[in-house]
This record gives sequence, structure tokens and C-alpha cells, in this order.
Amino acid sequence: MLFSQSQRLRFTHYFFMEITLDMVIKPEIIK
Repeated sequence: MLFSQSQRLRFTHYFFMEITLDMVIKPEIIK
């Protein structure tokens, strides 16, 4: 898959936001 620079940055940003949300929200659900 070929990404332009902006697409790759957007995808990476989205990916890390997903990980951060998992780390923040999952523990809240477990509590």
C-alpha cells in the first residue's frame, strides 16, 4: 500500500489515538 506523506501521518495519528483510547478507556471499563 502506498501512502502520500499526509495520508501516512494521518493514519499514524489515528492509530496512536486508538491505542491511547484503549489504554485510557479499557481500565475505566474494568474498574
